[in-house]
Parts: sequence; structure tokens; C-alpha cells
Amino acid sequence: MPAYVMDRPEPYRPYAAIWLSGGLKVLALEIIPPGTPSAVLARLLEQAMRAPARGAGPPRHPARIRVNDRAALESVRQAAGEGIEVRVAPVPELEEIKQSIADFQRVHPADGRDVTYLEDGRIAADLIRIFFEAAADLWRNAPWRHAADDQVLKLSIPAFGLPRACVSILGQARQSYGLLVFDSPEGFMSHFRVAVAMNDLPVKKRDDIRDLGSGFLYIAYDPRNELPAAQLREIEANGWTVADGQAYPRIARVDRDVVPRPPKAEDYILAILACRGVDRFVREHSGLFSQANPKTASTALEVEILGTKYSLNASAPCE
Repeated sequence: MPAYVMDRPEPYRPYAAIWLSGGLKVLALEIIPPGTPSAVLARLLEQAMRAPARGAGPPRHPARIRVNDRAALESVRQAAGEGIEVRVAPVPELEEIKQSIADFQRVHPADGRDVTYLEDGRIAADLIRIFFEAAADLWRNAPWRHAADDQVLKLSIPAFGLPRACVSILGQARQSYGLLVFDSPEGFMSHFRVAVAMNDLPVKKRDDIRDLGSGFLYIAYDPRNELPAAQLREIEANGWTVADGQAYPRIARVDRDVVPRPPKAEDYILAILACRGVDRFVREHSGLFSQANPKTASTALEVEILGTKYSLNASAPCE
């Protein structure tokens, strides 16, 4: 599903079990959490045949059934009964349903929750404090004065499970400032190709792109007047460091299919490490970015976050 659900300690994207008729009418639908046995499709098929959804027509049995989950094949065959052909094959019709759900959520995004840094207690205030300090230092040193967004840095953090992450520095165009963090150079290149293609589209058409090439972590800065009131209250109550009125930091984790994910503690840790790594590297090697054929350079550092020490290496070029 193109959205996250917050009814567990950690946000997750649920699945949808759906039966469609040949005319693309929804016969039965159930939202299910990850890990639900595929046999749910068989139970839902029985429901679709016995009592289809309102507006889908009278109860009936199909002549043929197509499923996209091989693990569900036998249970669906048993539920269908004799004389009904059941096979495993792609179900591209589901993409139309998914797109309609995504379009609805884009027009009606509010879920009634206040946007906060602490995420109802899921994120520790001390972790947000450290993130604000790292983001403030990055803003003051303004690495975008030296680096363009295509001069990507490699960020190696093996203990964090990211030996080949890379960072794109935003801000030289003076439109937005911050960092994009990708899990690998390949992820960056996939996203870069999509970004180039989007620039060639009319502005109204860019929202139609539903594949960004790669997911990423976005570290951004907003002016004070654009921050939600709940976040401003948290900042003032905790005394978190802000570099100036245009530099209120935030993070966003965006999935490849343009679905935003509520941030986790690990996202803030990665954001801190990215800020510290980029800040140190650009201060030590700022001249590198103006060279026509830059040499390889690297910076090693250790960052302590809430009692845990992380060793990382920032280097260029990112390969």
C-alpha cells in the first residue's frame, strides 16, 4: 500500500489483498499487516464469491482466476473448487487500483496527527538535540558554497550497515539547502536519471512520477514560518540549537515509489553522521570541488551519539 500505518511501535506499510472482476470491479478487499499468511487470499476469494462488495454485482463463481502470489496457489485452488482454472501470472490491473489510492492520498494527505520531531515518544529528545547541533554546524559552514549536487561524496559506515552510502549536497542553486543520502552510488545514479528527466517535464506533470529510481534520506532546512506549530513548541520547550531563522532542520525518509515514511531513530542517527561527515570533509577538502580533474581525498572521523561511537569515512569521488 502507498502509505504507512502507525498502530505499532514502528511504522510499517501494510499490504492489500484484493480480488478484482474482469471489469476491474473490486469484489473483496482487506488491508493486512506484513507477515500475514498468503492463505488470506483463499479466504477472501470465498468471500468475493459468496458476498461481493457493494456495487460489484451478484454472487457468482469465476471461470478463470489469475493470482500474482505463487505461495497462495494451492489454497486458492482449494477455495475455488473444481472446474475453475487457477494460474500464477502478473496482475498489472492492480497497479491501477494502487495508483488511484495514491492519488487519493496525495489530495487528502492529512491523517489527523500533529507533525512532531518526537513522534509521540518514539524518538528520544536527546537524539533530536544532537541532530539539531549537527545540522546547525553544517548550515554555518555551508558546504553548498563549494560542492554542487552532482559532486557526490561516499560515506562509508560499515557498523551501521552502509559501507557504500553516498551524499549529494543541495544548495548551490539557492533553491533548497540540505543533503540527500543514498544507500549506494547505484541508488544515487538511478535517482539522478529520474531527476534529470523530471526537469524536462512541465511542473504540473512532475507529480505524476511515481518511481524516483531509489529511496533516500532527505536532510532539509526550512524557515521558521513554515514549521508546524507542534514542532516549534518542541524546539522552544527543549532549547534545541537553530543556526538562524531560515535554518530549522528536518528529515524525511522517502521510499522509491514516492511514499514518505515516518522517521525512525536510525534515520536521525544517519542524518547526524551524514552532517558530521560532509561538514568535516568539505572543510578539509573544499578546494577539491573546483578542480577539473579532482584527486581522491578522504576524511576519517568518529562520532559519538548517545554513548555509541560510530566510525565513518567520507571520501570523493563516490564510486
